[in-house]
Amino acid sequence: MFDITCNWNESTFLEMRGVEFYGGFSIPIPIKRAFASSVIPKHNCSMDDLNFKELISKHMQVVLTSQKSNTDQQGYHLTATGFRKFSYSELKKATKGFSQEIGSGAGGVVYKGILSDQRYAAIKRLDEAKQGEGEFLAEVSIIGRLNHMNLIEMWGYCAEGKHRLLVYEYMENGSLAENLSTNTLDWSKRYNIAIGTARVLAYVHEECLEWILHCDIKPQNILLDSNYEPKLADFGLSKLLKRDNPNNPSISMIRGTRGYMAPEWVFNLPITSKVDVYSYGIVVLEMVTGKSTATSVQDIDGEEAYDGRLVAWVREKRSNANSSWVEQIIEPAIGPDYDKSKMEVLTTVALNCVMAQPDEIRVKRTIPCKLALNTALSITIFLLASLLSSQPSSSSSSLRMGSCLSAENPEDILISPNAIFSAGFLAIGYSFAIWFTEPHFHSPSTVTWMANRDQPVNGKRSKLSLTLDANLVLVDAAFNTAWSSNTVSSAPVELHLKDDGNLVLREVQGTVLWQSYDFPTDTLVPAQPLTRYTILVSSRSESNHSSGFYKFFFDDNNVLGLHYDGPDVSSSYWPQPWLLSWDVGRTSFNSSRIGVLNSLGLFNSTDNFTFVTSDYGTVLQRRLKVDCDGNVRVYSRNNVLGKWYVSWQAISSGCIPHGICGPNSLCVYDRVSGRKCLCLPGHRLKNHSDWSQGCEPLFHLTCHKNESMFLEIPSVEFYGYDNHYVEVSNYSACEKLCLQDCTCKGFQHSYSDDKRFYRCYTKTQLLNGRRSPVFQGSTYLRLPKSNSFSHEEYASEPLYDHVCYVQLQRAYIKTHGNRLVKIFLWFATALGAFEMICVLVIWCLLIRTRQKSKVGQEGYHHTESGFRKFSYSELKKATKGFSQEIGRGAGGVVYKGILSDQRHAAIKRLYNAKQGEGEFLAEVGIIGRLNHMNLIEMWGYCAEGKHRLLVCEYMENGSLAENLSSNTLDWSKRYNIALGTARVLAYLHEQCLEWILHCDIKPQNILLDSNYEPKLADFGLSKLMKRDNPNNPSISMIRGTRGYMAPEWVLNLPITSKVDVYSYGIVVLEMITGKSTTRSIHKINDEETYDGRLVEWVREKSGSNTKSSWLEQIIDPDIGPAYDKIKMEILSSVALNCAMEDRDSRPTMSQVVEMLQ
Repeated sequence: MFDITCNWNESTFLEMRGVEFYGGFSIPIPIKRAFASSVIPKHNCSMDDLNFKELISKHMQVVLTSQKSNTDQQGYHLTATGFRKFSYSELKKATKGFSQEIGSGAGGVVYKGILSDQRYAAIKRLDEAKQGEGEFLAEVSIIGRLNHMNLIEMWGYCAEGKHRLLVYEYMENGSLAENLSTNTLDWSKRYNIAIGTARVLAYVHEECLEWILHCDIKPQNILLDSNYEPKLADFGLSKLLKRDNPNNPSISMIRGTRGYMAPEWVFNLPITSKVDVYSYGIVVLEMVTGKSTATSVQDIDGEEAYDGRLVAWVREKRSNANSSWVEQIIEPAIGPDYDKSKMEVLTTVALNCVMAQPDEIRVKRTIPCKLALNTALSITIFLLASLLSSQPSSSSSSLRMGSCLSAENPEDILISPNAIFSAGFLAIGYSFAIWFTEPHFHSPSTVTWMANRDQPVNGKRSKLSLTLDANLVLVDAAFNTAWSSNTVSSAPVELHLKDDGNLVLREVQGTVLWQSYDFPTDTLVPAQPLTRYTILVSSRSESNHSSGFYKFFFDDNNVLGLHYDGPDVSSSYWPQPWLLSWDVGRTSFNSSRIGVLNSLGLFNSTDNFTFVTSDYGTVLQRRLKVDCDGNVRVYSRNNVLGKWYVSWQAISSGCIPHGICGPNSLCVYDRVSGRKCLCLPGHRLKNHSDWSQGCEPLFHLTCHKNESMFLEIPSVEFYGYDNHYVEVSNYSACEKLCLQDCTCKGFQHSYSDDKRFYRCYTKTQLLNGRRSPVFQGSTYLRLPKSNSFSHEEYASEPLYDHVCYVQLQRAYIKTHGNRLVKIFLWFATALGAFEMICVLVIWCLLIRTRQKSKVGQEGYHHTESGFRKFSYSELKKATKGFSQEIGRGAGGVVYKGILSDQRHAAIKRLYNAKQGEGEFLAEVGIIGRLNHMNLIEMWGYCAEGKHRLLVCEYMENGSLAENLSSNTLDWSKRYNIALGTARVLAYLHEQCLEWILHCDIKPQNILLDSNYEPKLADFGLSKLMKRDNPNNPSISMIRGTRGYMAPEWVLNLPITSKVDVYSYGIVVLEMITGKSTTRSIHKINDEETYDGRLVEWVREKSGSNTKSSWLEQIIDPDIGPAYDKIKMEILSSVALNCAMEDRDSRPTMSQVVEMLQ
């Protein structure tokens, strides 16, 4: 309507109150003391001449005032994403009646469409979507929250009646399949696509909050943007995984596309993330060879080289083991300009991903979460690891260097050459174990050895790895070491499971580094020796495999025996402890201490103890076990019948083992009913789930003689723990002796046939009590006279069966009443139940109708996340007037609060938040969409007037700073925190859709959950980066905390992601040294070693000493000696590199992750 010239005297300014211009768009916003001025020609000075409403409606992107009511009504406003619900008619119109088909697959058909806001979209119409709307919305809302640079962005969905549609951004370069068919992809593009696809699969499988199976990985579902960056698309067939049980998703229908589906679908094996791994391998082979997976391949001379599938053809070429196999399979369109080393690695990884036979799937199918091969060193290391892990051994009995067994897949096991033994993770407690391979599929596992019986791991991401330095390491999901063989060797090694049940770690030359025979748990197998250095320890119960109370070993007298090692007392009970060793046929003169059971059923030990089993002479499967009831038994099994039976046991009476019924109780045994436990009169069972804790008294004894009485318990003796032993002639003398001692709980009075007199034993502890008909005496229990306990009451006490578990007593009392009353009560109950059901049905219908109306009005239903806008008064109430402060920093103060739904939250109140509401909401909306397992989950925000608050989940273990000051972190926890923090920073800097600088990395902002898994928190000072120009974010105010800020802030250099890298390095150095970054460091003699900062002090130490000595000088003493020196060197070097003053010398966070993994 006018032109502006450069002559300053020809222009004037028109004030427009309440208007702010941000990012090229005008936003009407009710702000105080703020206005915008527009340059207009002097002769056009009327506001009416400007069509202001038309101008705003044309350019405005976010109209806060018009959406404010909806925001308050829904409690949620996701400004940046635009994720919404579409109507079916809207999408039908956008696709012109679903006429513009651009692709199809097993899940449905994809159409091109133009939405009402003129955006081009790819609209997926699902075939026969059988989910209900609730389940569909739940899955869609979580998928809509996924945030990764290699994921197609979902804009919304449609769920009307039987229609299920997904709306995605449209990719102009089409799919990988289209580009492969037109030969437009050179080597660098193909390699980049393989890396990006691997990254995003690792993200959806293991890093996002809700783990997801895609179930349909194929070239048609990998789209390419304008820069040929891969974007994984089409989640129409995807399935959510439960993080507590990722190996058992609810999948009943076969999902996927022919040619890319894993064999698990056919073999009816458990469906895990490995199905996507298999499909990924097929896609990579297609990119390498340029051939379809289902077509036959011809040689140059026209003769058919292989009539099978692509995988078999590539394996055949590779098995020729000559240097030209890569040239024989490579796509000619790639040309000669490719990296041969990377090509070999990529092909080897692909073949390793497509393990197809059931045995191969059971043993291992691995995928690198990231093909991060950016340096020659990483290429060499990864090539070695990939080649070692991709070459299956002649059988599935071995594990080679660089390979691992995962707890996620129950089929990921080792099997001995003749399938006698198996080794892997048990589903109960996820302990790594060896067991007899069961002849019948549904038989329970018979365990012979366990690695981590007292430190079980979870079923997700836990694995047993054979490292390149020959150490066998079992780590949990948090990368804490649960068990290790503590071995090292420079020679190649392998882990081999033998047919005798021995798991052996040996060098290729045959030298044994470690074997399970030397570390038994509760079982010996034939030919496995029990020596002076080994002990068999029973399990806690039949279902709890942790260490119990009974031990079988050679004592200091060289005699093999059974011992009770309880929580409070210890004792020996077999062979008979009241007899000398030669009285029971043993000798103590042979100090070699060896006992062995052979395959025929003969046991020999050096103390002259020998026995044969009842089925001696027959070659059967056998095992000697210390059971949880304190008895040693030999079990035999015939493979035809498949059942174990007892062929020998050390103790015939079930009441001889000590501690079997706990203190203040007695054991009763007969061959018909077995063993029973019961409490003494005046006592009650202490723990109904654990008889070993015994019984506790219901009375209190005093030292007054006239206040005590004695109750006779005939034919019962308590072995051991005698305060006095005297030979007396009558009962009265024994009673008097007990009354004189306040600690006496009773006495035992018995007759000796051989010496013809009575014995008196006063008891300070009533342990190991048992009833024996041959015992000529009684136990007299001391009780207070004020309480009436009788022998009849004791005799009528219910007996508890004790076979390593408690049989709960249930009694039902029959009553007889008026029949008419019963009928009336039944009628009244039925009527009341009917009325309640009616009320519930009506209530549910009202709730559902209300929710549907809200979904229709807002166009969005975020089922899972609960991310919302909070009012200031709501948060003020939750924090009790902001009184529960739990932390503070440069960005603001953090308070603990309890929300209205009783969730504990951490509420960050930002200092001097100068952003406008529009800018704040835009950034909060993006941060709220971040999705990573090492990120604190954001639940919402508050933006009212000058108030800016962020609401996050509350972490019970506090911050890293608190734990460092309290010295609660061992080496494994610290290393896991360093790795997890590096992962989430790499995600923020390089992988999410909107790259983000945190700007305030410090120990106070790294929180720890119940498993000490790190969670990065406090985005109050964070800043979004533009992906097209990440090195120049708009930052004018200095952000961060003193001591952790990079030099760029002071030197006025451009602010990039390297400021977070610097802060990360400082944090890692604090974890290693246990020292603050700002205080001086002193020697033991109090002379100041260095008056500078921590970084300079560490550099000084590293430059003036050998590696081993300088590490020992800087390491935190609280870490202790139990740390991995190689990892410590790597971590220290990484931290120093990150804390370089020159930002260009610092690594990226993705490179840090590569170095630490």
